[in-house]
Amino acid sequence: MAIIVKKGQLEKINKEIAKRNLAERRTYTVKEFPKSNLSKKAEEALNKIFSSIK
Repeated sequence: MAIIVKKGQLEKINKEIAKRNLAERRTYTVKEFPKSNLSKKAEEALNKIFSSIK
């Protein structure tokens, strides 16, 4: 799995994953991280990639 994050944001995302008790899952959607600054096109592309991993 690939995760694209801004520099300095990885720790924040790890805390969110731990807080939401998602650590046992292997796939995530962009919608689960509403604070992302992605464009709609980038969000759709990432969701397509994540759904193909499932």
